[in-house]
Amino acid sequence: MVSYKTYDLWQATILKIKGFTLLAVHINGNSRALFEFEDRPEREQLLLDFVNRKLSVEPLGFVDAMKSLKALTYVDKLDTKVKEIVSQNKQG
Repeated sequence: MVSYKTYDLWQATILKIKGFTLLAVHINGNSRALFEFEDRPEREQLLLDFVNRKLSVEPLGFVDAMKSLKALTYVDKLDTKVKEIVSQNKQG
């Protein structure tokens, strides 16, 4: 399976609202979220249309999709912090 990865929350939101399957959210060392989606042939044109302001989306759906993606980044950060604390407790 081919995937498409982006650090761009706006691109990720467009892909999510247009039905692309979110495969994973990777948080790197500097707390940046890398969104990984299942790729489809229409992705490139879809993102070009977005950048060129030719894409129409339902506004509330866009906001909801963005909020849910942002929430996933916080959950992953929280999971990482919990794992660090558990690891420290095991060592102590």
